[in-house]
Amino acid sequence: MDIIIHDIVYFDDGLGILIKLPEELIGEKVLLEIFRRNTDFPFVIFRKEIIPESSEVDIIINCSDFKVPKFINLNEVWDVRLKVNLRQLTLQNIRNDVKTYYLKKPWKNFNFKPYWTKENNLAFFIKFNKTNLQYSIKDIYISKNLLIRAEIYEIESKSKYFILLNDETFEEKYRIDTICYFEIPISNLPLDNTGNFNAKIALLVLPNGNQPLIMIPGADSEIFKVQNDKFKIKLSIDSINSILQINKKKKGISIIGSCVSRDNFNRHFNEDYKKDYEMFKLQNQTSIISLVSKPITYNTNEINNIGDWEAEQLCTELDKSFFRNLNFRENDFIILDFFSDVYFGVINFDGMYITNNYWVLQKTNLYKRLSSYPKLNIINNFDAYFELWRRSIHEFFRRVSIILPHSKIILHKARFTDSYIKDDGSVALFNNAKEVSKYNKAWSALDRYIEANFDVIPISIDEGKLISTENHKWGKFNVHYDLPYYHEFIKRLREISED
Repeated sequence: MDIIIHDIVYFDDGLGILIKLPEELIGEKVLLEIFRRNTDFPFVIFRKEIIPESSEVDIIINCSDFKVPKFINLNEVWDVRLKVNLRQLTLQNIRNDVKTYYLKKPWKNFNFKPYWTKENNLAFFIKFNKTNLQYSIKDIYISKNLLIRAEIYEIESKSKYFILLNDETFEEKYRIDTICYFEIPISNLPLDNTGNFNAKIALLVLPNGNQPLIMIPGADSEIFKVQNDKFKIKLSIDSINSILQINKKKKGISIIGSCVSRDNFNRHFNEDYKKDYEMFKLQNQTSIISLVSKPITYNTNEINNIGDWEAEQLCTELDKSFFRNLNFRENDFIILDFFSDVYFGVINFDGMYITNNYWVLQKTNLYKRLSSYPKLNIINNFDAYFELWRRSIHEFFRRVSIILPHSKIILHKARFTDSYIKDDGSVALFNNAKEVSKYNKAWSALDRYIEANFDVIPISIDEGKLISTENHKWGKFNVHYDLPYYHEFIKRLREISED
């Protein structure tokens, strides 16, 4: 049911709305409400009850009758509705000939006017009328709380001053002469899933118990950019509003390993990992022996029959270019797992090595050239492989100490699982379940050597979470785990990061 507005009459501090009601509403209790839009709990600004005696009703709205919210944003929209019993009705400008204007007299330092929404419904637009009260932000810092120091140009001893951040106000904590100090709990600065917080921020003054007024930044206000070991802060100043941006400093991650490590930094498995970590480099499914070997020349037309991402990873392995262009301070952590050494082994191409990755390499024309060369794997020839791997891992740590001296090495002690969860919730064994113990025995030997000889931080997930699942993003496999595994890994890494 549409309620038609026939006219709007303006007063200095209010207006009258002439509406046409359906005959059925005559004698019924009608409630008109004006309420704030886009808030979690709509605040009713104005409420008036009428019982119409005819179909034509003149509703008088006086600004002095408005219920004042704790604060008002620089610009706001207030919607209007009529409530009759359980029905909510809107007021419409069907003829498009009812004009709207600002009231002559500002309300609480705000200009106020009715306007028509896209649906031609009546609403009100509230626009801040600038004051001459000025301030200047002098310093900003974040630790456990956000600290702001501001100078008030014409400070009033009896006035109170507040920071307005989004929809919350924070009163000054301390004052020295014209300097006010504000403290905002960090819990009021919720970071999104990428570790960022953005909000409008302003300074309010409450003159001796009256409605708060929004102050404007002085001409000497600056853009602030500060940071500490956990956060970067930027405060951009404009004519009224300022924009506060907080970015959590993320730990840089590079991975030399496989999906057991890489999947922890995929939002499908850990939705909010970007809040804390940023991926820089990945060398996927590459043996340590191949990683530190000499480059292997190839023609680009030999890298075929695989996807672009796989081709890029293969070319990086052939070029042995992982360590190139790594910045000293870019990587806080290098995550290392030995799936590829355990599962694939290597091809010896005249003293140069490439991972014998039959999921990728064997699909290409390059493999036709390499397939006749000797192959070595840890399962069939443990001693020979281990000795070659041992020399390679020492070379790897030598390079890391020079190229990435500030990086910590995370040893991801992942393991093969022999079982998976079926779609119906039951548990089944993989066809290769009998082979799992051999892979895990070899993997354990590599991990033990690393822990005995190098400064690493191990992460080992409880065996109870070591199970695959039929609905894994990449399908069931011995190292494609159920979600609790990845959640536990990122939890452990966050604990390490905090330490």
